[in-house]
Amino acid sequence: MGLERDTTTLDIPDDADCGDDPDGGTGRRRTVMITANGPIEYTLAVEGTVEPDRYGGDFAADDNDDPEEIADGVFSYANDTGPRAENAGPTNFRGDRFVFSGAVEEFGVDPRSSRTDYNVYLDGRNTTVGRVRRFRGVDDHSLTITANGPVDYTVTVDGTLEPDRFGGVFVGDTLDLPVETSGGYLRVTDDTGPMADDAGPFAFRGDRYLVDGRVRLLDVDTFDDDTAVNCYLDERLTPIDEIVSPLPGGDGPLEGYASGTAIEGDGSLLAILSTADNQFGYTAVVDGEAEKSESDDNAADDGDQVRSRGGVAVIKGTTGDNAGGVFEFTGKLLSVTVVGADGGFEIEVDGRRVTDSVVR
Repeated sequence: MGLERDTTTLDIPDDADCGDDPDGGTGRRRTVMITANGPIEYTLAVEGTVEPDRYGGDFAADDNDDPEEIADGVFSYANDTGPRAENAGPTNFRGDRFVFSGAVEEFGVDPRSSRTDYNVYLDGRNTTVGRVRRFRGVDDHSLTITANGPVDYTVTVDGTLEPDRFGGVFVGDTLDLPVETSGGYLRVTDDTGPMADDAGPFAFRGDRYLVDGRVRLLDVDTFDDDTAVNCYLDERLTPIDEIVSPLPGGDGPLEGYASGTAIEGDGSLLAILSTADNQFGYTAVVDGEAEKSESDDNAADDGDQVRSRGGVAVIKGTTGDNAGGVFEFTGKLLSVTVVGADGGFEIEVDGRRVTDSVVR
């Protein structure tokens, strides 16, 4: 992503310290990225603050990032990337991404300011400029250059060099809004990655968050064995168990996790109902089991999903226009999150209204 595409103007403080957070933050904002080359679902819970990063994380190549063939089979490209100088900041990483094969003949990254940090990734893994310069390969590989301020770069490959305009999009989604749990955590449950039809070795897409505090839960569920998942903490590829801070005393990840008042059920029917001419999405979390079901008036749609992992079932779907989705569950209904509607909906369990108890 060249600088010319960065038309946003941000109010970025000079000091990276975000200050003390009375809600459990540490005073330092960190970045967490959850990426995959196929569709996934995930749950992120933080003791502190968490918000989607809607600026940083755009690492896809720009429309005009077109390498030039400077000799027979030798391709070269020079450009700038990162945010504009006025938008530079500790977490505001942007970049460019390429897929290449062959021998790297030239590679360099030149920051325009000593305050700028940059990262280079080979096949999604952090590496150095020197290692890229020495790289020789036959198969296709991905190369990503990111920075939190303006940088210039040059890459020349004896082989193939193509801009990747699909993979590398990790900007936070507008709808990735956290909900507060009764244990004082902020939790996001969502899906990310490319659609199944767009999945592929280099088709990594994802979500990005700014976190101040401790990550208490990061659970990722893939839909098939071919999907690869890469998670990053502070721009570095990091195993999930090193991103998560264990709870004191070794408590399980669901301690203090439930939103509102948990509703117990045993073969009970959960109905998420629209009561207006609207459309909205919803996510329900059950500590136990759940499956699609139906009542006399409503039923789960074909596109609604129930995914289970580690004894927790996550229900995701959409409804509206005075219709509803119905699911059978056994265990504890922990929360229901509604996205896209401020009202015009009701939540029922076995015909009893529980909206005020479980909706967050």
